[in-house]
Amino acid sequence: KLLVILSCLAMLLSFAACQKEEAAPKTDLDMEQVYSKLCKAASLPPMLELDKDLMLDYCGIKADSVKQAKVLICEDSLRTDEIWLIEANDEDTAKQIKELADKRLKAKAAESETYSPAQYEVVQKAELIQTGNYVVLFVSPDSAALAAAFRQEAGI
Repeated sequence: KLLVILSCLAMLLSFAACQKEEAAPKTDLDMEQVYSKLCKAASLPPMLELDKDLMLDYCGIKADSVKQAKVLICEDSLRTDEIWLIEANDEDTAKQIKELADKRLKAKAAESETYSPAQYEVVQKAELIQTGNYVVLFVSPDSAALAAAFRQEAGI
């Protein structure tokens, strides 16, 4: 019995030793650089960047609650493409911003469902990520590629 127990214990320890250690996400991302890398990772339509004051009206985000933000919407109002790259002041604020992004996605889905099934599908494939103080939202036909590029850049 002792030999069996020791063998099992040795196996468990060997599995634990082989586990990949997860890297901590970066905490010093520059959203301009992130956006530049995203543009190389996916095909994006012409986008309009919202200034911090417009974020409050458009997304419900208070400008003083973020350290840095890059929020872009598609120039073509018939498309649902949208990108949020936001670093909140703290993790609680990031959670609130993620909730706002989720509400935004639900509103976009309800809006596009009736006028454009193709755009509704784009919204359904959107990627919303929160890691630490960062919140990112990708509404794009290339959402998966954008999310993968962000994860790589953020080290998550």
